[in-house]
Amino acid sequence: ASAIAAALRAAPTRAPDDVRLRALDLSRCAVGDAGCAALATACRGLEVLALRANDVGAVGAAALAATLATQLAPRRRSPSRRKRKAEAGAPPAPPATAGLRELDLSENGRVGSRGAVALAAALRTNGALEVLSLDACRVGASGAGALGAVLSEARGNRTLRVLRLNGNRLEYFDHRDESITRGWRSIHVTDGDMPYMDK
Repeated sequence: ASAIAAALRAAPTRAPDDVRLRALDLSRCAVGDAGCAALATACRGLEVLALRANDVGAVGAAALAATLATQLAPRRRSPSRRKRKAEAGAPPAPPATAGLRELDLSENGRVGSRGAVALAAALRTNGALEVLSLDACRVGASGAGALGAVLSEARGNRTLRVLRLNGNRLEYFDHRDESITRGWRSIHVTDGDMPYMDK
């Protein structure tokens, strides 16, 4: 994972779309917290990162959260500026990448509530992530509550569209509490075959 992270850091930041790496799947590659932290500092330009079943814990999740917290929606240039550049004959710049759109940390049981709380805090400023998968991560009620809170706040996250929390044994997570679930978009929460929420 460290070698891949080094290669990502060395890649040109404004590579053409047809040569730019958009998705990286390292599922079941024993990445661990150290590898996860290395990837967190080098994932600029990536849109999809899958780290399923990699023994990632709360430390690795917090490293990713620190990166997510800085990834904002790209600023759109004014039409007049684009027109001026076109008239000047400048080649069009590749579209800006805001950051990760999809992050899969499923089947990393050591993420726990602490890792989920760190990710929830990052969502307060993140403006890029659309899908977050935390299936079978032992998130717990406090982690799920933190995620729900940031999505329901008046000025909370408005980008995340899908949150997966299957297999996290949320027996004490009261999904009927509107203060927690208000504002959630697409939620998948189950304990085995028993659905808790699919909203």
